[in-house]
Amino acid sequence: MFVRCAIWLLWLATASVFAAPFTEAEFEDLRTEIRKASAQSPLTAIATTDNILKRYDTQLSVRQKIRLLYGKAWFQIQTDDVHSAISTLSICKRMSIQVTDPTILSRC
Repeated sequence: MFVRCAIWLLWLATASVFAAPFTEAEFEDLRTEIRKASAQSPLTAIATTDNILKRYDTQLSVRQKIRLLYGKAWFQIQTDDVHSAISTLSICKRMSIQVTDPTILSRC
């Protein structure tokens, strides 16, 4: 049992190390998926954004995560969930410290 757990943990660690970051084209494909979800409803777009952030955590750059979170905040505002939107934007602000692009806080 111990060996099986050790192999599983080693595989997980290796998989996350070798996950290649998304290119801008691949990232745009993800954003297209969110835009399609937003055509259904802002709540669907929020759920889709959350799923993408979880599923591709290791492949998204910090800048890309911030851009997705900006969109999520917009959808939260559309659902009148201003408190959650402010919380999401504060996450963006904290993450922006890790990014060298000085305009990241003004881009979506």
